[in-house]
Amino acid sequence: MQFQHKVLPKTPTGIQGLDEVTDGGLPKGRPTLVCGNAGCGKTLLAMEFLVRGATQYNEPGVL
Repeated sequence: MQFQHKVLPKTPTGIQGLDEVTDGGLPKGRPTLVCGNAGCGKTLLAMEFLVRGATQYNEPGVL
């Protein structure tokens, strides 16, 4: 019996290191929960994702 892995479509973030670690970006068409303590960079990540999405990929965004 062989297992076939389905490829999850990804949305690139435009953040080079993050896209490398996540094998191409965040899951496309799905919400992604980012957790962490105060000051760990959650808001900065969100802003980078929105700005790069708008400027590099012509995607809409809301914060």
